[in-house]
Amino acid sequence: MDLLFAIQDDVLKQKEQEAVNYFSHVQELREFIMTARPARDVVATLKRNIDFRPGAVYVLHQVDYLGFHDGIANGTIHYEVNNAYKIREVSPPLSKLK
Repeated sequence: MDLLFAIQDDVLKQKEQEAVNYFSHVQELREFIMTARPARDVVATLKRNIDFRPGAVYVLHQVDYLGFHDGIANGTIHYEVNNAYKIREVSPPLSKLK
């Protein structure tokens, strides 16, 4: 019976470790931490997305993955807060002619 409880505890710990919460804004992450009060051994991370402006020209450095999927080029770049030159806007969006 103890073996069954040990297995159940291990499975529950694994499920807890695999649980992922996605937050769109830093404020949502803060609210989650204040509400859930996670233990000291719980690590909370935030994935940040960059707002790309349509029509702007960007220079991307250190592309980790590059390939084609259904004829569309795809790439992955890990954004680093302290590395301003990894992704940078070269020129602003062009105005549309009316």
